[in-house]
Order: sequence, then C-alpha cells, then structure tokens
Amino acid sequence: MAGYQQAPDASCRVYVGNLSFDARWQDLKDHMGKVGTVRRADILEEPSGRSKGCGIVEYMTPDDARKAIESMTETELLGRRIFVREDREDGSRRFPGGGGGGGGGGGYGGGGYGGGYGGGMGYGGGGGGRGYDRRPPPSRPEDKGRQIFVSNLSYRTSWQELKDFFRQCGEVIRADVMTLPDGRSKGVGTVLFEDPRCAEDAVRRFNDTPFQDRKIGVKIDEFI
Repeated sequence: MAGYQQAPDASCRVYVGNLSFDARWQDLKDHMGKVGTVRRADILEEPSGRSKGCGIVEYMTPDDARKAIESMTETELLGRRIFVREDREDGSRRFPGGGGGGGGGGGYGGGGYGGGYGGGMGYGGGGGGRGYDRRPPPSRPEDKGRQIFVSNLSYRTSWQELKDFFRQCGEVIRADVMTLPDGRSKGVGTVLFEDPRCAEDAVRRFNDTPFQDRKIGVKIDEFI
C-alpha cells in the first residue's frame, strides 16, 4: 500500500458522480479514458469500504480534464448516467494510499476525500458542513420557486452528495437532508437554487429517475 502523498494539481482532476455502486476504479478509468490519458482513477468509499457512488479521475493534462467535463456528463457507465465536474477538493490536503489507480499504486482512498465530499449528513449543507443537530435557515418568500423537495433518497445520501448531484442543473445555494432526532436520515431533502429556472430544470430532468440506486421524486417545494 502506498504511503501518504501530496494530491496532484486539481486542474487535472475531475469529480464523477452518480456512479453505480458496482463500478470499480478500472471501470471508471476505462470509461473516462475515452477523452484523454488517465493517470489514475479512484472510487470514493465509506469507512466500511462500500462505494459512495462517486469518484475522482486524474488526467495527464488540464486540457484532458476540461474535455471530460464538457463531454462525459450524461454518458452511461454500468447502467447509470454519470455527471462530471471540476474537482473542488483542496489540493494542499494529503490522502492515504489504497484503492485503485492509474498505472499502479494507491488511490485517494476512503479517508481524505470521503471526509471532504461525504461529511455532514443531515441538516446543513450549501456553504457549510453543519451537523444533524442544526436546523436549516427558515425559508424566505424570495426562495419560492427556487427550492425543490427531493423524496425517496437513500438513507446514506449526505447533503454534499445531494448538492453535488443537482449542480448539474445550475448554481446551488444550499442542500439539506432531513434527519430524525437520533441523526438518521428521513430519506428526504431540499435543494435551493440561485435561479428558479434551474429548479424547474431539476424537476424536469430528475423526477422519477435513479440516484444512488433509488428512484427519487423531485418537485418544486410548495411549503415556503
């Protein structure tokens, strides 16, 4: 297993979401290699080793990463339509070895990226990683038409994963996963967009479609 290592230039990396839980790093590398030379590919994992349904791909050049963002979203991998965006993780962080890779060696593993992308389940989201004991800010009249209600979420879905998924439709101000008093997810959440047209697009594109192996419901939040 490789030791701790400096994360490479973020401009060469992309974040890939809505992966099948059956996808392995080699599947991801092969698929994303259609648009450029992949240095390594990694599936992000829970501490238990289970896939989080997302991954990181590092290309040899920033131009290859840009092409992946432009052309690979909505392509199908193992029966799931993936989305691709720039990797926003802080490049100064270090990541434990393990997991898959390009030509060999360790991947980004389940620790470093798992904490960055999957942390903060429950209330909270958007700009911060609040815990489940916090309540989302009260809705404002000006939010009407800009917020969607998402139902039938996987109980493992975090606010960050929900936010990342719906960024496909436009700028997301915040996302929240509702929880029970003991911190367990209720399987529902809300996403607030910058533009009402993005909320309408989210309903049109993703209502009654799969997300993390659950067919989610998406509608405009009427309780504002």
